[in-house]
Amino acid sequence: MTMGRAQTPLVSVILPTHNRAALLDRAIGSVLAQTYRDFEIVVVDDASTDDTQQVIEGFADPRLSYIRHDRNRGAPAARNTGIAAARGDLIAFQDSDDEWHREKLSRQVDAMHECGDETTVLCTGLLRHSGSSNTYVPEPWVSRRQGNILPQLLLGNFVGTPTLLIPRKCLDKVGGFDENLPRFQDWELVLRLAAAYPFRLLDEPLVFSHDTPGNISSDTEAGFAARRYIIEKHHASFARYPGVLASHLYALGDVKCRDGSIAEGRGLLIEAAKARPQRVKLWLAILASYLGVRTYAAFSATLQRLRGEARA
Repeated sequence: MTMGRAQTPLVSVILPTHNRAALLDRAIGSVLAQTYRDFEIVVVDDASTDDTQQVIEGFADPRLSYIRHDRNRGAPAARNTGIAAARGDLIAFQDSDDEWHREKLSRQVDAMHECGDETTVLCTGLLRHSGSSNTYVPEPWVSRRQGNILPQLLLGNFVGTPTLLIPRKCLDKVGGFDENLPRFQDWELVLRLAAAYPFRLLDEPLVFSHDTPGNISSDTEAGFAARRYIIEKHHASFARYPGVLASHLYALGDVKCRDGSIAEGRGLLIEAAKARPQRVKLWLAILASYLGVRTYAAFSATLQRLRGEARA
């Protein structure tokens, strides 16, 4: 099923979904309610088995189109399908469990025009709802939020996919989402974008993110595999900042040592120590790994407690 209009819009909004029929009304409705009107929505159904198609058919807006995968291929593939079908010169993304502020696109398109001839990637702030708590992203630890943000992004991601507005030519140059990744596809994409283009942040909460039960972000093994893959893929960038590389490798090694995969974890700790040999903690962690899982776990817990006390 495809619905659409002949006129080419300036903005294409890509919305991947899988078995989120109960949430789609909110996500799509927040896009259709935008004060900016020159856009299309491309919903990519990643082989849902619920009432997703019926929900889409309930919207009578000609700006909305629907594409269905015949098998579940994952969110990165669904977003890439949407990018391939998009007609706009500017690409935005919405998630099926998130909401946009009604002026999100208007403010971003105005900011894009202000950039003039400079090719810039835009993002906004995000308010994450989790139970009774709200967290604003970028968090305070993010000291560099605009311009060349690659060094800051290497520490960790603070650019959510639904906050982005990207010139199509940027995606054509760096490529779409990496379909090998089980998690952190947004981080990997913005690392590539930030290596090639400056970013501009509208530092206010124009996206509202909701933690949803069963979300892939709760998958620890997928997170470990994705983080290791990204470090290997972008090793040249990480290697320019040995302290950052060592911190990531230590975190990965720590996870493996604590869950009993001592040999694999120790190998990662040794890599971390090679990247930052003057960091005593790393050598102590390697030593603790030779003393067994229980001793290592106690060592790791002590470090975490000391870090918590230092921050207090």
